Amino acid sequence: MERDHGAVGTTSRPALAERLFGPLPFARQAHTHALSTAADTFFAVSLAGSLFFNVSVDAARPSIILYLAVTMAPFAVVAPIIGPVVDRVRGGHRLVIALTCVGRALVCLVLARHLKTLLFYPEALTVLVLGKTYSVAKSALVPRLVTDPEALVTANSRLSRIGTLSGAVGGGVAVSLLSVTSGAWTLRAAAVVYLAATVLASRIPRPEPAGPVAHSLEHHELHAPRVVLASMAMSVLRLAIGFFTFLLAFALKQEGEPAWVFGAVLAVGGAGGLLGTFVAPPLRRRLSEEHMLALALVVPAALSVVAALSFARLEIMVAALAIGAGANVGRQAFDSLLQHHAPDADRGRAFASFETRFQLAWVLGAMGPVVFLPSPWLGMLALTAILLVGAGALVAGLRAAASRGEPPHVRDLLAVTDEAPVAIHLLLTAEGLAGEGFHDQAILVAGAAADACPDGGADHAPARHDLTDLRRRAVVDSADMDEGDSGLAIALAAQVIAHARSN
Repeated sequence: MERDHGAVGTTSRPALAERLFGPLPFARQAHTHALSTAADTFFAVSLAGSLFFNVSVDAARPSIILYLAVTMAPFAVVAPIIGPVVDRVRGGHRLVIALTCVGRALVCLVLARHLKTLLFYPEALTVLVLGKTYSVAKSALVPRLVTDPEALVTANSRLSRIGTLSGAVGGGVAVSLLSVTSGAWTLRAAAVVYLAATVLASRIPRPEPAGPVAHSLEHHELHAPRVVLASMAMSVLRLAIGFFTFLLAFALKQEGEPAWVFGAVLAVGGAGGLLGTFVAPPLRRRLSEEHMLALALVVPAALSVVAALSFARLEIMVAALAIGAGANVGRQAFDSLLQHHAPDADRGRAFASFETRFQLAWVLGAMGPVVFLPSPWLGMLALTAILLVGAGALVAGLRAAASRGEPPHVRDLLAVTDEAPVAIHLLLTAEGLAGEGFHDQAILVAGAAADACPDGGADHAPARHDLTDLRRRAVVDSADMDEGDSGLAIALAAQVIAHARSN
């Protein structure tokens, strides 16, 4: 088995490798992610050199607006395709990761010849779409290689840390290469690194395929209040990142700052992201994912106010550090939440849907300073307001969800009378258990209520099928059941009983 490979040779080398990349088989994915992220940095540096730093602000704006529009518009169409492909393709997530790496390599080679033509935009878009597909497959694969739900934040943080470090190394090499050659050669170098990532992707073990999941259960899990609120908070964070990045780029360029200052601020932001990878795991041991997201919004907002009052290099770098750390902590929290709650068989589709929303949020945020060119202090105040509104909405939503956290009342669903049959009394018991927090027991009792129905209830097969799926999960992962799961079980059992009574 692959886990035994660490025992070969001295004990220090495997221990160091495991500290850096994690245990097998997760380490195989970490190796691939390191090269993929480095290649992404080569790609980004080549575009920055071609689109922005070599031209004036007025000349850069139309190209950047067109570029942002091109990256935004097609994602609404691509999202329904990416997710099912990631989940259903023969060969699994590993094959998708390999195909996206080799695809980006080939497109970069073609793009290197078209940097000054209109073909640049569709080809750059193709690289971005493949990159998003890779991101979806990568996130969907993690819980298949890391089976302990409590270790998901740690695993995601490790991947992010590896990506930040490899991106920093790749960025330094790419900038050096760009300074002595051109954007075209930087793209060709990116292609080489993508091809190396393809080779490593082929070594990722193939997990067992996931079984089918009930559609109504999938819909319920992905529309649970905690998932919806977390996705809203993450969208605000991504919008803030896009806004801050382009506000900073134009403000520094207008004030005549050299390109290295912008690079230094980006490096500090990357350092903040790296800091977030170390902060997120201990935070998760003390806070829920939702509260981690709230903290990830509030702390950058507080430091953005300082940068608004004094738009100096030090204050900007402090704000960049906080935004980078907050964005990374928020991302680890959201990924862990979705990996834990999304149905296993449709996790790729779930990540694709949310990635699309986050991409749109980032582009909308980036469009703000590009179109309106606000003054630096006004832009930073706007950034503060965006983050605080997002934090306030998240906290208010969590309180509202907690206040109505009890499952639907069976008496309202079935017009229960004192002469209610055994099935309804069982369902009332399930409701009481859910109200006291015994969600796994509530699910099992709700299933028993459905089983106690007359034979006519068997005609309501979809609800019975979904309820069976929930009961299976309640037995296997009893500690992971929450009010949303028990509420759905009670509602499904109520449907079965109501259908049986109507026949």
